[in-house]
Amino acid sequence: MADLSLSSMTFSSAHAAADQPHAAVSAFATFCAARFGLKLLTVFAWDEGDDLCVRIWSNQPESYPFPATKRMGPTEWGYTVLRERQPWCGRTRREIRAAFFDHELIESLGCGACLSAPIVWRDRVIGAVSVLDAEGAYGPADAEALGRITWTLIPALLTHRIDTAGQGLPVEKEKT
Repeated sequence: MADLSLSSMTFSSAHAAADQPHAAVSAFATFCAARFGLKLLTVFAWDEGDDLCVRIWSNQPESYPFPATKRMGPTEWGYTVLRERQPWCGRTRREIRAAFFDHELIESLGCGACLSAPIVWRDRVIGAVSVLDAEGAYGPADAEALGRITWTLIPALLTHRIDTAGQGLPVEKEKT
């Protein structure tokens, strides 16, 4: 069995790589795939007080290109992850449908469960990560575990802020 402790990961090497934020997020995705299993992983940057999230990375760029701006509606997901700064676990397709306007695309990728956790820096939520897999794949303990490791994404989010300061990005439209 593989050692899944953070100390066994190559985060320091990933953070030292020139290809940021890709290298750091790729290392994080590799860890999450081994720890939780996943079909989709996305990382968003977020500015408190805004309802726009900027996708800065996805392991499925054909379906979830980046960078891209996504409007997050008022949902339990947004309240829990972005406002309350807590991990969120959606275990069923029904919960996914209630949380994300793009649930049809999510389901078409074989995903029916989601773990999400905020990325917090200097007492502010600066982003979030979502890990998705088949319905029933995750439980609340998995969401808590994800929440304990999001700190490793802080350099990726800060790099994104530096690299994109002043740039406008297109907003994905919610299907009506």
